[in-house]
Amino acid sequence: LNEALLTLVPEGEEPALELVWNSEFVDFLRTAAEVGETSPCNPSYEGYEIGKVDKICDALIQNDLIDVLEGATYPVILCHSQLDKLVTFDNLPNVDSNPFLVLQEKPGDHGTSTELCLIDNIFYIAGPEAASNVPDPKHVEGGCPVDTNAPTTTPFTTKAPKDKKAKAPKKIKTKGPKKKKTKAPKNRKKKAGYHTLP
Repeated sequence: LNEALLTLVPEGEEPALELVWNSEFVDFLRTAAEVGETSPCNPSYEGYEIGKVDKICDALIQNDLIDVLEGATYPVILCHSQLDKLVTFDNLPNVDSNPFLVLQEKPGDHGTSTELCLIDNIFYIAGPEAASNVPDPKHVEGGCPVDTNAPTTTPFTTKAPKDKKAKAPKKIKTKGPKKKKTKAPKNRKKKAGYHTLP
């Protein structure tokens, strides 16, 4: 939590964050940010209250990806800016802890660096490198590959029971929208001033 992030969730007549999260939890986060507490979900923080914020804090901690990223066994590119004041660098995993983690630094604030990172992702997805990373198909022509070491069972076939009384289902007639019947106009006598078009 930091002051820059706090300014994006202003208090007012219709505070947006309270529409998504519990207002008590939002107040808890605001208070923590105001006193400079960066880990309000740490039970040692004096504002942390069991029965009020502990469950949502547990859920947030459980969904933290730092451990997942630091333990990744596949390439992960992290894109960030040193100038980002909303999501600061201390929110990133330690890229030195895992050779699969690569950090791409971008210039600018949160918005600018986000745009640059997004553009990089679009070019990656549209480029030849991403196309070469397509996994092998699970299914092959002629069926799935057979594991010859797997235990086998005797193949068998089943027949559906025949029901002599079974008949084809009846067709159901559906009625479409009713058409309005229109009557042809009756021949009217020509009145003065009326002309018939050829």
